[in-house]
Amino acid sequence: MKAALLFFGCMVIAETSNALFKLGLNRTPFTPKWGELVPQIATLARNPYILGGAALYPLGFLAWMAVLSRFRYSSANLVYSLHYVLMLAVSVVVFQDRLTPARGFGAALIVAGEAIVGQSR
Repeated sequence: MKAALLFFGCMVIAETSNALFKLGLNRTPFTPKWGELVPQIATLARNPYILGGAALYPLGFLAWMAVLSRFRYSSANLVYSLHYVLMLAVSVVVFQDRLTPARGFGAALIVAGEAIVGQSR
């Protein structure tokens, strides 16, 4: 149970920070140009969504370090691949992306692959 919470927490932190970055970038586009880089970074630094995502990023790093310190590398990365399913759900719910049959099938393949690999451990 602890392991599942650790993995799930890691995925939620990572996905939340990435979703906050995307929400911020939807409001403050970032198109890096060398001559305008500093003002653009200053604008991003005032965006609460970008700041929230940046604040969560180190927590995601620490959670991932906790996962890697407790589990085999291959096992950790396979379970973390479920993050893509969470990302798809956030894309549909938060960003109103369309869930096409291909995306749904791809997510199902990830879950099936994880189940198959999990049985072979």
